[in-house]
Amino acid sequence: MARAGFIDKEKSFSKYNIEKHFGKNLTHVEQRNLNLVEKTAIFFNLSNDVSIDIFNCYLTLSRHIKTNKNHLIFLAFSVYYISEKEMGTKPLTIAEICHLFTIFDHRITPRRILKNGHQYERILAKKLY
Repeated sequence: MARAGFIDKEKSFSKYNIEKHFGKNLTHVEQRNLNLVEKTAIFFNLSNDVSIDIFNCYLTLSRHIKTNKNHLIFLAFSVYYISEKEMGTKPLTIAEICHLFTIFDHRITPRRILKNGHQYERILAKKLY
């Protein structure tokens, strides 16, 4: 039971239980993107399992693609991809995801998310499912 104002370490998806889910320490860039996943989950009211899936999807993309890495695009596409898979009838739109990232002071457009979307989707279909 967590006291008011304190986060319960067992239930939160943060640096306290990263090794439990991913088995190693994360780089600085991956840690920053993990914080963005947590903010995204709070903003869109996503469950912990969906947050873990989004970050897993992001890690798969960032570790598979070696050239032209744009980690924010990987993260935005991961949010879109997992929301399509998990939410079913009403997934998040790309415009909503772009609006969220502009709130967090990142310039992401729908065209940049979908530019390599087919390539990312093929990678995720092979690696995750």
